[in-house]
Amino acid sequence: MTKIEFTKKLKNFGLNKSKFAKLSGENYYTVLGWGRTYKKEKKEKKVLKVPIWIDSWLENYEKAQKYENIVKNISTEIKS
Repeated sequence: MTKIEFTKKLKNFGLNKSKFAKLSGENYYTVLGWGRTYKKEKKEKKVLKVPIWIDSWLENYEKAQKYENIVKNISTEIKS
């Protein structure tokens, strides 16, 4: 996943990098570094990849949000 894809996915879930870092337990500055290109030496560039576990974490986050909405809707209906 690229930095742009990661940022778009976060936006789709109503998250930003700061909130994601808090929810996932990752260091905020680590999250900021994902997808960045660093010059290791004058000619050599290194890209800090977005970790592979991010996709599954976001899938689970989406499922959890849907579950919370269902519970909220059912709870509202029961109270009515």
